[in-house]
Amino acid sequence: KNRAPALYYYTEDIQLNIGDSITEEVLLQNKPKKAEDPDEDTIEFIFTPPLGGIFVGSPIQFKIEANDGVISDYQTITVSQTTT
Repeated sequence: KNRAPALYYYTEDIQLNIGDSITEEVLLQNKPKKAEDPDEDTIEFIFTPPLGGIFVGSPIQFKIEANDGVISDYQTITVSQTTT
């Protein structure tokens, strides 16, 4: 029986300035993508929506998913505007 991978925890709320790039490094706060699979299956990491855009000020939610090809674990990270 296939068991689900376990995605490591990442900060759930990130604040950016308008015009900042939304990259993997920014979203994960310079932490590596990391998950463990009890069956030692290969894990694919998927970001939804895709990364690479520019933050325009409206809050946006990203989903990082660790998928072993059958089962997945995910976390939602919210990006919002830096408050002064």
